[in-house]
Amino acid sequence: MPPIQLILVFVGLLVGVVMLSGVQVELPSTVSSIGGQSAPRDVTDPAQTVRVDFYGDRVESPGVAGQGREVYLLSALLADGTPRASERPATFVPGRAVENCTPRPPAADEALVAVQTYEGGQDTPVWLTTAADLARETQYWVEQRALRNGFIGSTPNRPMDPANRIDVIVTDTSAPVYLVLHSGFSGTLWHVVTAPGVRIAHVAAVGPGALGVSLPDPATPVEFVEACAPRPAREPAPHWDLFHRIGSGPEYEAKAREWFAAYDGWFRAAFGQGVEAVTYGAFAADHVLAGPAPAAPVPWRPFDGATVVQGPTGTAFAGTKSEAERHFAAAQTALATAAAGGSLDMILPPAMERLAALPAPDAETQP
Repeated sequence: MPPIQLILVFVGLLVGVVMLSGVQVELPSTVSSIGGQSAPRDVTDPAQTVRVDFYGDRVESPGVAGQGREVYLLSALLADGTPRASERPATFVPGRAVENCTPRPPAADEALVAVQTYEGGQDTPVWLTTAADLARETQYWVEQRALRNGFIGSTPNRPMDPANRIDVIVTDTSAPVYLVLHSGFSGTLWHVVTAPGVRIAHVAAVGPGALGVSLPDPATPVEFVEACAPRPAREPAPHWDLFHRIGSGPEYEAKAREWFAAYDGWFRAAFGQGVEAVTYGAFAADHVLAGPAPAAPVPWRPFDGATVVQGPTGTAFAGTKSEAERHFAAAQTALATAAAGGSLDMILPPAMERLAALPAPDAETQP
């Protein structure tokens, strides 16, 4: 069988295998970025942690985004401990995907609390991906190796991006909380911390690609709404940079309003209320306060040793970057080997064996 046909057969096999005091920020458009949660700086004014982005506010650690444009400091909200980017969970368990993009609606006696960030979060030693991404990258590796691309290594070495952890401090004690967590990017890891008296009844994690949720009680029901929901969006506000940046025309506002209308319509159909009335967060944030400012600081729940519920299409690993690269390289090699029927020699024979297999030159054509 010609090499090209072998590659096409392999691709088909591969697909088969994988199938306390807050402030209201007023236009802080000149504030510079603050450091990450692993090294918080001495900031005394929450407004110093905010800068305005094209589609809203960017609240960076040690700032904590609240509702509207409220922003707090971690030191005012947490009683003990400082969130560290180096913390890693101990266990990953699979979650459940919703059917027909329709999560369980909130009950009449539940308080709907939504957290939305389009991006943000602190890099953490957790690596989230999906089976589909692994298959696609493994297929590319096999094709390039078969073509003898000199830039492709002898083993898979996928580009690794760490998960972005967003800490959510929930303080609503008025009723059992139905929590909606919505992000705009794959690889988002939500770490939920609760104030005394808060009970999380249900969680809907919404977003594209690989997602993870760490909860005080790992038995809390978690539904994953993956890829089918509209992109998260907030109602455009006058302070957004899209209204002030030179070169930003009316088409940008029109697109932002279109995105919000689509998301708000889906949100109302799924949860029974509009986005803006129940949502906390910002366009980008490392930490979010979901609920009223607590009367007393909230005890920090360490991420170290936690259990993470991961999306049903995802796969996860906790460790250093080099450990993660070895882990996923082994997974991809096993995937490719299984798709090739147990051995990669059929498609990737050693170079000398390839030469030995070539027909001998005709004696009449030899010099």
